[in-house]
Amino acid sequence: MHAQELKRKGKTDVEQLAFAVIERRCLVTFNVRDFVILHNRYQELNMEHWGIIVSKQMPVGDTLKKLLQKIGFAKSEDFRNQIVFI
Repeated sequence: MHAQELKRKGKTDVEQLAFAVIERRCLVTFNVRDFVILHNRYQELNMEHWGIIVSKQMPVGDTLKKLLQKIGFAKSEDFRNQIVFI
């Protein structure tokens, strides 16, 4: 789901990740720097999340291809508290 579909566009990074945690969703973002910092903060505070997948900005087709290659047949638990770079 896209933040816009959920009417969450314009929310802060902290709010987006907190919402993903509540929904037990892995978050995918092009905002590499800020979400690496957030992931590290969660680790320092022993807070859990359901995964953060980060990528540099690229065409949507390339992003989807790399994302599908990375997640394959993975289970949600495979990404829990992980930051993954594609």
